[in-house]
Amino acid sequence: MSEPNQQDLSEFPFLRLPFLAMRNAVGQMAVLDIYKLSKSSRVCKNRVKQMNLKTKGINVHANDKYSSIHVIPNYDDIRITTREQLMENKPPAQYFFSKKEDISCHMEDKGPKEHHVVPDHLVGCTDMAKEMNQLIEMKKCAYDFLLPIKSTEETINLMSRAIEGKCNFISLSARWYVKDRNRYERVIDKRIFDYLMDNLNLDVGMNINAFLPNNYNHENLFKFQENNFNEASWVTIELLKSLRNVQRLTLLNMNLNSKDINEFISYVANCEEDMVEDIRMSMNRESTFKEDEILDQLTSLRDSRYGAHHLIKVRYPKNRKRILMQLRVYECMKTIHLVTIEKIEDYKVQLEILELMEKAKELEGELLETEEREKQVGGGHLMERKEAIRLELAEIRQKLFQYQN
Repeated sequence: MSEPNQQDLSEFPFLRLPFLAMRNAVGQMAVLDIYKLSKSSRVCKNRVKQMNLKTKGINVHANDKYSSIHVIPNYDDIRITTREQLMENKPPAQYFFSKKEDISCHMEDKGPKEHHVVPDHLVGCTDMAKEMNQLIEMKKCAYDFLLPIKSTEETINLMSRAIEGKCNFISLSARWYVKDRNRYERVIDKRIFDYLMDNLNLDVGMNINAFLPNNYNHENLFKFQENNFNEASWVTIELLKSLRNVQRLTLLNMNLNSKDINEFISYVANCEEDMVEDIRMSMNRESTFKEDEILDQLTSLRDSRYGAHHLIKVRYPKNRKRILMQLRVYECMKTIHLVTIEKIEDYKVQLEILELMEKAKELEGELLETEEREKQVGGGHLMERKEAIRLELAEIRQKLFQYQN
């Protein structure tokens, strides 16, 4: 048999393959290799788009020195047992620099990487991320910016590129050096935040690791699918009470105390509208934080089926989809996690107990008021009412005892 010549070995009629065979072959390739294949020609790019490929997504990072794209690896089909295997199977990060001398500034990243020196590292990085997102369907496309990067106007332009790149999660951190004050500031410019509030889709998640301008407010501030504020010292109890139909909200380093938290939870329980689906709040080190103060005067039931937590029933369920609250208190961490539950099929018994506890509490209050009135004005009719209340209380307590046993 004759030996194949060099041309036979180096050429393969890839674009002549049947579409399904081509799709199966490309589907086995790494995301970055698929991207590089699409850049080889317009025909390749169109063919890849027609394949409707999917991936877990990408994380885009940007600061004033460099930008990078990290493909989220899919380890489902790979057995990973050591850190070395993890590094071997990790897709190479794509780093973009505007100057060669800046390449050494990220050497702490020990994973595989590829370097690109381009006229503007921000433009080069966001262009590649946008092209990848248009090429392959992604579950996650996250952008993480460390400010300051450029001027406010240029930063807003960068945010617009992220939005055009179909990002579904955006994170902002800020650390500004103020020479006159010889210190770092962490306040995001109001114009940058206004731009995001006005232009981000509400189904986007957002993480803010910086301070907002003083007295900042916007109608969309808490309306995004996920809202994380790592510096929430500016949040007041009045602002918390204004929440309506918020999905997921995390507030860290707050200046509130356990009595404030008790007031907020009581407000949520008594509000006639749905306020929040999932909220996590953490207080600062100086705050007073005691579990008994948080639960004070709340009708709650301790439940340990899914980890220790307290169940609280809302008072006015008529206009609310979520009528049960699940509260976890982490006293040592000065943190609470409150979730309102819509599907209550698994909590029928707990709801019945809470309704009995609530009714007993109302009757006990009425009994005290009746006894006070009796002392002031007397009257046999009050004696009859007292006996009726005591009888009803005894029946409720008997039912509660049966549930407990």
